[in-house]
Amino acid sequence: MHLTIDLGCQARFGPDVEWVNSPDELDVDPSRGDAFYAEVRKYWPGLQDGTLQAGYAGVRPKLQDWMRQLEIL
Repeated sequence: MHLTIDLGCQARFGPDVEWVNSPDELDVDPSRGDAFYAEVRKYWPGLQDGTLQAGYAGVRPKLQDWMRQLEIL
């Protein structure tokens, strides 16, 4: 978890990681909010419930060791 101040002077906390099956799955799951608030409160203890809103969701590709995936006959 980290805090970034964007060019509009808005605070952004993140990232949060959720594995998805498709790069089209970009909906933010609201049930993950409690855990996210708990992490942010480590930096901002007085944060009130309902203060944060999801800014965006994106996909970061997971790079794998392709050599381990090769079968050597």
